[in-house]
Amino acid sequence: MSSPAIAFRARQREIIAAHIEGRKDAVAAYNDRLRLFLFGVGSDKAHGIQGFNGSFWVGGYQIPVGTEPQEGWRRDSKKPHMAVPAKKTPEGKRLADEVLPRIGLAAECIPGAPDSIVGGGYRAWPRVQTVGAEHFLTFSQAPDRTPIPGLDLNIWEPVGLSVYYAAREAAEEAVVA
Repeated sequence: MSSPAIAFRARQREIIAAHIEGRKDAVAAYNDRLRLFLFGVGSDKAHGIQGFNGSFWVGGYQIPVGTEPQEGWRRDSKKPHMAVPAKKTPEGKRLADEVLPRIGLAAECIPGAPDSIVGGGYRAWPRVQTVGAEHFLTFSQAPDRTPIPGLDLNIWEPVGLSVYYAAREAAEEAVVA
């Protein structure tokens, strides 16, 4: 993870704490769905696309050595060790349209935070970190526009990076002590 360029501290810790717990539950449920999918296709590795926003889209699976793709699947033309839905078949179309979309992990929607910001010609996505008893929202780029569209200042309080780093140091010292 890159170093933050701008930080905010949660004013409403209970809202952010509930979000963090909800996200942990969503990730655990995604991992369960993924394990069931991989078990069903007899593989131990999925492939897909991971988004900067915390999402993951499953597009297929790694074909076990010495086997062929199951019904409804075909070898990926660019990655022949991977299976993708054979969309020209009814089963492959069903896999692509109904099965795989249900496995994925939705993007993280942080309460009171925009989906992303633009700063210095780059897009930056929000990250929430729990540091000690505090929750911080950080971006790796300072925004081009202020106030930041979509940022709820009733939930997030702007703080200097020194506050964020002081909280991190205090939390690390507490672990060591």
